[in-house]
Amino acid sequence: MRDLIFWLQQATAVAFVLLGLLVAGDWLRRRDRERGFLVAAIVLLAAVVALGKLRDVLGWPVLSALAVAAFIGSGYAVFRFRDSFLPVSRAWRRAAGAAAVLATLVLVVLVLVGRPAPPPLAAVLAVLAILAWALMVGEPILRFWIAAGGRPAVQRARLRSLSLGFAGLVLAVLISAGAGQAARVPVVQVTSQLLALAIVPLLYVSFAPPAWLRREWRVREEGALRNATHELIAGASDQGALATLALDWAIRLVGAESGCVVDGTGKVLAARGMDIELAADLAAGGRWREGSMLIPLSFTEGEGRLVLVSGPFTPVFGSDEKIRVEQYASAIGPALDRVALLERLRQTNAELEEASRHKSKFLANMSHELRAPLNAILGFSELLMDDEGRLAQPMRRGFLENIHSSGKHLLGLINDILDLAKVEAGQTELYLEPVAVTRVAEDVLTIVAPLAGRKQIALSRSSSRRRGAACR
Repeated sequence: MRDLIFWLQQATAVAFVLLGLLVAGDWLRRRDRERGFLVAAIVLLAAVVALGKLRDVLGWPVLSALAVAAFIGSGYAVFRFRDSFLPVSRAWRRAAGAAAVLATLVLVVLVLVGRPAPPPLAAVLAVLAILAWALMVGEPILRFWIAAGGRPAVQRARLRSLSLGFAGLVLAVLISAGAGQAARVPVVQVTSQLLALAIVPLLYVSFAPPAWLRREWRVREEGALRNATHELIAGASDQGALATLALDWAIRLVGAESGCVVDGTGKVLAARGMDIELAADLAAGGRWREGSMLIPLSFTEGEGRLVLVSGPFTPVFGSDEKIRVEQYASAIGPALDRVALLERLRQTNAELEEASRHKSKFLANMSHELRAPLNAILGFSELLMDDEGRLAQPMRRGFLENIHSSGKHLLGLINDILDLAKVEAGQTELYLEPVAVTRVAEDVLTIVAPLAGRKQIALSRSSSRRRGAACR
């Protein structure tokens, strides 16, 4: 059992040191600020283990003091990482900083000075310092677990891995601190070391999950993604709603924090987690943020943009995420174009229906205009045909003039209809010329008089220099 405990301790130490090196190396390559405090927390935990092993070899008390400071610092870094993800008030931030400094001083003094203080007092101070560390870590654990509930699969899994990892660490520390003499029992030691080993992979995948693990986390969303793609192809008829649906799924695919969709003309069709102005600037290349992804979208009016912005728990955009989003984005542009085309077709159909209604109304009015001169021609010609020499020559001439005038008016109407066709074809020419209002009034009176006479309506024309001609 003693050999097992020894090798478990060595394996735990090596695992934590490797964890710290991997996390630090990954962060140095990317240098993203969002995960800076998380990196600090994990690296400080690795430093605690490494300094403890050096203390066993060299026997320097200062190494124990440094290990204690790194231990408290890891808890404060977790709290600050929580603050960068879910901000707290300035007062709570200051209180956590003061508690970390005070707990560090207490433990360092106890380690360096030894036992000049009464053992009960030293035990109480040590317990209070450890409780302060546990509170700095415990509150973010609960916050991360609660915040994971409504997030995409990748973010949810990372948040819960982080919560479980630090929860296990808190449990291991509390067991070691509270067990007293029982902590030396082999079973307790084995359990504590196994728990510490289980913490390492949880902390690593919360910081930098490998691509295969991210794919496993997204397996449950594959069916829903296929449905979303089908809805893109034959779903919503509103361009804004369809763009919002496409953006929401793109964000879920990579666990992004926010994003926007911009069409080929630069118009923002949808935005999540940002205002319209910021979305337009990001799509145009301004105010660019490290860790963001820009995917081109093919529109008939030009090249649009799908912009995805990472957050504290978004996995670093790797090749598999980019390929995945590009495949999904290949359906976004055509789908949005289809909706825009259908909308334009609806508008065109509405305009055609309105034009058809106006044309029907025009034909109805024109039929009346055509009947009037035709009735005049028929009426006067019937009077002439029925004449057996009873009409005087002046009256016959008047009838013929009326027929001639009505024929000219009918010809004018036909010419107007032909001119209207030229207007629709864009081939008409405009000529301005003076018109004698008196002559127009006489022509109108000549055409309408027979119809009015049949209904016993008297028509007359009067004129003056001030008012011109008028019929009544």
